[in-house]
Order: sequence, then C-alpha cells, then structure tokens
Amino acid sequence: MRNIAKLLRINVLFSMILLIMGFQSLEAQQTVSGVVVDASGVSIPGANIVVQGTTTGAVTDFDGNFSIAASSGDVLEVSFIGYVTQSVSITNQSTLRIVLEEDAENLDEVVVIGYGTARKSDLTGAVSKVTSQSFENQPMVRVEDALQGRAAGVT
Repeated sequence: MRNIAKLLRINVLFSMILLIMGFQSLEAQQTVSGVVVDASGVSIPGANIVVQGTTTGAVTDFDGNFSIAASSGDVLEVSFIGYVTQSVSITNQSTLRIVLEEDAENLDEVVVIGYGTARKSDLTGAVSKVTSQSFENQPMVRVEDALQGRAAGVT
C-alpha cells in the first residue's frame, strides 16, 4: 500500500511539472499579424513569412495580410520573388508593417516556354511574341485559337 501511495505522489508531482511547463510554453507564444507592402505601399500577396530556425511559416493573403505564431525574440524572414529578403525581430509588438525593397539585380526578362522557364538571353532558336492586341477583336473559343497563325511551329 505504501508503494502505491508513493507511486501516486510521484505521478502527481510529475504531472504538475509537465502542466507548468506546458503553460509556460503557451504563454511564450503569441500571434503576430501584419501586412507586407512594397516601397510604394502596395500590398504584396503571396509573400512568404517564416520564423527563422523553425518550420513555422505563413503566406500573405490577397491584401498582403498575414498571421503567424511566434515568441518574443524570434526573427521573421520575409521573402518574395523580385524583392530583397528581410529579417524582422519580434519584441512585444503584435502588429507589423513590413516594407520590402525591390531587388534590381535579380530582375531579368524571363520567357515562359511549354515545359519551363528560361532567360531570354539563354534561348536559342526562334522566339515568337504574341500580344493581346493581335487578337483583341477576334472571336475565340479556346486559348489555342489566339495563337493559331501567329506563332510559328505551334500545334
């Protein structure tokens, strides 16, 4: 009987320690929300926000808004194609406004081809350009109809 009582006390003590540790970790996490914009104040939809050193992340919505669970002292890495990746430290704020600067070095003309993308300078062979003006007043049922007779070799 004494062994059962001793085992019960150890289990209760161990459970209390785990419970206290669980509350401490819950208290440390907070929800950080905000908006990601470019230098002119236009929201950036689809920007990636990741808590540095973890797999916790979020993506901005159509209006550039996001919400992510982070602790005070964490660093958020915000990235988007064509912009410089920015690191933002979390202190006690729960709302952020993150302004991304354009990365002029990485901006380059890209050509979309049938099975991937390539830089225009890397292409060999014929390149055709079809603009919306060339089929603006023409009735079409399918996308292929817009390219028919305007780009060589398209089947």
